[in-house]
Amino acid sequence: MPPELAATQPAPAERFANPSHKGEDVLVYRHAISHEVPVVSLRVQWLLLGGLVVVALAFVAWTLLRTYPNVGWEGWRAMGADVVQKMREKDAAWLPCLYLFVWASFWGMRWLWNRHLKLYITPQGLRQEHRMPLGLHHLFGQNWQIDWSEVRSITARRDAARSADVLNGNVNPMASAEIVLQLSKGRQRVLRPAFWFRPGDPQRPRLRSVNGVWSMSPLWSGPDNHARLTRAFADLRLVRALQQHAPLSDVALPWPGIPNSLSTDLNRQPEVLTLFGAAGLVFVVGLILMVAAPNVHLHVSPGWVDRAAWAVGTLALWAAAWQVWQRYRAAHPAPAPGQLPAVPLSKPALAFAAVLWMAALAFVIEPLLVHTALLGRADAWHTHRFALGGGWAKPIGTDAAHIPPIELPGAQSRLAWIKPGSEADLATVQGHWGLWIFNDAPLRELATQQGVR
Repeated sequence: MPPELAATQPAPAERFANPSHKGEDVLVYRHAISHEVPVVSLRVQWLLLGGLVVVALAFVAWTLLRTYPNVGWEGWRAMGADVVQKMREKDAAWLPCLYLFVWASFWGMRWLWNRHLKLYITPQGLRQEHRMPLGLHHLFGQNWQIDWSEVRSITARRDAARSADVLNGNVNPMASAEIVLQLSKGRQRVLRPAFWFRPGDPQRPRLRSVNGVWSMSPLWSGPDNHARLTRAFADLRLVRALQQHAPLSDVALPWPGIPNSLSTDLNRQPEVLTLFGAAGLVFVVGLILMVAAPNVHLHVSPGWVDRAAWAVGTLALWAAAWQVWQRYRAAHPAPAPGQLPAVPLSKPALAFAAVLWMAALAFVIEPLLVHTALLGRADAWHTHRFALGGGWAKPIGTDAAHIPPIELPGAQSRLAWIKPGSEADLATVQGHWGLWIFNDAPLRELATQQGVR
């Protein structure tokens, strides 16, 4: 602003004395959760939440009834009273009240913050007001005002801390945009334009990406999404108000864009997609086998070293197969009409897929080995007497001398607490590759009979 014009301007306090000055914009702050039209209504959200709570409580009740089948109503009351007594003895009875206080404080402060935070934009400058009961707004330093003569530049940028969430689709790109007012003496003010509305404004329509939900490309990548985000950013109330009132010639405020450092199009990475798909398939199949046959186990469960060896070994096979495939493609180039050019292999995506593969295989290796070893051996089961003790179940009798002992699970399992010296009839079978499999259903029944919970 020229010095001669600045000399004729009133003092900042006089400029902002009348908040209803003609030509000013008054904006109110809304929280990130409420600044867009929700996918489902609030009533439906509460109904879904209530349904999930009911399902969770029902699952907990079902689990407790299965774990303690012989406990009546009086027994449950006694157990509850015992828990309360232990909390009192440990001076922990105040914990539920503390949780309630923290919850109420969080939601109360959120409500007060949204209700009493305003931003005034006038031809003279900006003023932010925060009015909370009991003078609490003084604790946050949210009351300030800026004269346009103090502003050196106004630029738009994206919040680097939210870049990963934007790329993953967890945060709306508008929520990551920031407007920076560079002031004199190196000072600056940062505003988030997506959270400022006029008092009577409805919620904004939810932005939708042109990329489908099932697309392996980054959610907001591509020129069509960039154009859509540019228009949405230009329509924000704060952006339009600054362009209207700021007396600076270079207040263009273009859309800052989204980060592209992680914008790998996985649709053009068949190696990564194959490893992702294989990891998911192995995990799902192993989990189904665990649920469908929970009583079938190996005599000796694979340890962490064995699981790591299987995971790393199979990953090495994947790497060898990928090298063979690369050589085949190099020796037989056959580009199809309209085929997109090749892109470099994304090492971060490949590393993440490799980690998922190793984790999935290490988790479900036992059910996979059990069921593959049992193929064609369903009629070879034999029942023998086993004696339990010292963490092992050892066969009894000369006719079972060829059967290896069974390793019982650790202290986290009910089976580990069966009385030493107990005996049980267990069905065993020798599957392929010399693996021995047994059915632990009799051990579970024995634990229940002995009152192990």
